[in-house]
Amino acid sequence: MNSVNSAGDVSTVQDSATRRASVNSTFDREAFLKILVTQLANQDPLEPLDQSEFISQMAQFASVEQIANIKEELEGLSQFFRFSASSLVGEKITYADVETGEEKEGTVASVIFDSDEVSLKLQEGVEVPIERLLSIG
Repeated sequence: MNSVNSAGDVSTVQDSATRRASVNSTFDREAFLKILVTQLANQDPLEPLDQSEFISQMAQFASVEQIANIKEELEGLSQFFRFSASSLVGEKITYADVETGEEKEGTVASVIFDSDEVSLKLQEGVEVPIERLLSIG
């Protein structure tokens, strides 16, 4: 088991953990807090943490927290749009053709959810990405 004896060692541990977290697709807020608390608990009392560095770390934490909240909001919004797309079945739509860009019409037969993309399958056999939708009805 490694022990942390100085603020410099904690900073190295924090930098390493931050790099590993950035490689992962999600950042663990709990890990960030644990690192911050460990750094504060293990700092040298004769050479306390620089005030500006501490403020910078708190700002970083606030940013991470806000980004996590935005991510949660966007995931909820994505689910809402997926649900809303289902209500288009049976509706007549106008869309921009993928190849030519010209306006075309069709009736939605089904909605296709593929990973993060949503497409409309028309009764005419055409598949239209939801981004190409111009009007409904």
